[in-house]
Amino acid sequence: MGRPPHTRRPARPDPVVLVPRAPVRAARDLLPDAGRSITSIAKLLGVSPGTLYNHIPDLRELRACRTPPA
Repeated sequence: MGRPPHTRRPARPDPVVLVPRAPVRAARDLLPDAGRSITSIAKLLGVSPGTLYNHIPDLRELRACRTPPA
């Protein structure tokens, strides 16, 4: 049944996950390429698309500067 409410431990905050800078830098280099989607870049780097959105604040601007595929 658990502990009475007055003896329960306070809830712990979610741990902060640090993402290495190299994958973020690689993603920033790949984003302007019109031939790659955000999902494919995330898959290539082994992260979720949400991780890219969370760690690259100007992601939408980088996508707007796309270069046409060669």
